[in-house]
Amino acid sequence: DLEHIEKNYYARLKDILKKHKFEGKQDQVFVLTESKNEKLLQFIFIGVGALNNSWDRNLEILRRSIGNAVAHLKRLTIQQAV
Repeated sequence: DLEHIEKNYYARLKDILKKHKFEGKQDQVFVLTESKNEKLLQFIFIGVGALNNSWDRNLEILRRSIGNAVAHLKRLTIQQAV
């Protein structure tokens, strides 16, 4: 969650997301790069929206969001993702 990332990796994350107008809306994407312990970390935030639809519609939104994240990982040539 955002608190964990702020505490362990990127202080003021919420302020940065707000500055770049990332609100978590469906299909929004924001990539943030950070260096920690001489390693380059990239955080990819993918918006899914409110997820207040029927369960099958929410599942489809999540499926597409995962596909969106994978596409961004490929473009960034990420070697390892968690």
